[in-house]
Amino acid sequence: MKKKFLILFTILLAFFSSFLVTQAESNDKVVVYLFSRTTCPHCQNAKSFLKKLKKSAEYGKLFEVRNLDIEAHSEYISVFQDAAERMGDEADGVPYIVIGSQSFSGYGSSSDEKIKQAIKDAYEENTQSPIASIVGDYGEVLYANIKNNFIAPVIVLLIAVGIIGVTIYFARQDDDKPTNKVEAKVEKEEKIVADKEKSAEKKEQIVKEKIVEEKAPAKKTTQKTNTTKKKSTKTNQSKKSSNTSSKKKTTSTKKANPSTKSKTNKKTN
Repeated sequence: MKKKFLILFTILLAFFSSFLVTQAESNDKVVVYLFSRTTCPHCQNAKSFLKKLKKSAEYGKLFEVRNLDIEAHSEYISVFQDAAERMGDEADGVPYIVIGSQSFSGYGSSSDEKIKQAIKDAYEENTQSPIASIVGDYGEVLYANIKNNFIAPVIVLLIAVGIIGVTIYFARQDDDKPTNKVEAKVEKEEKIVADKEKSAEKKEQIVKEKIVEEKAPAKKTTQKTNTTKKKSTKTNQSKKSSNTSSKKKTTSTKKANPSTKSKTNKKTN
């Protein structure tokens, strides 16, 4: 039981560790710097695209959006100019987007794939943008709560369900274990008894075969002796019968002689 709970604890610890690592990695997100104006339609389109991208499972955890509205905050104009100069661009219009070491002047749907790739590249490089020191803490972080609103509760729920499921599984295994042990013990004992019976039967069979083998020559000798005795008895009987018949003949001859004598006497007279 203790071993099972130790295994369960190890699994859960590994799961939580991976979750914490993921969370730690999410803290190293790429910062997408967006210089915009409130009344700029292209800026609004760029914001809509970044918001949609932020909701995606593939890209949402990789980046955050830092919006610097130069129309609402005039102090951001100098920041915009310094940032464009740092990137080697002209500060001639917004939207102006900086992702890692790449920059985009203006926005159109044709730039969507390039922006996605720039986010991936910056995340893999894990290097700070050249304008990070210029922007500092300026700007407003957009869509920060999108991921936390639905992903974190889902993860917590999945973890809870996993813990409950694994606990129930091991509890059932422990309930069934004593019964299984008793059944296994009974089966083992029955097998031992059966094996002993088979062994005894084999030994008995071997003994019987030996007895049969030992008796076989004696039977043959007895049969030969009986045959010889029978032959001897037959011979003796035949001799006796022969003697008896010869005696009968002699007796009959003797009986016949007086009659002959009487006939002879009659003739003489």
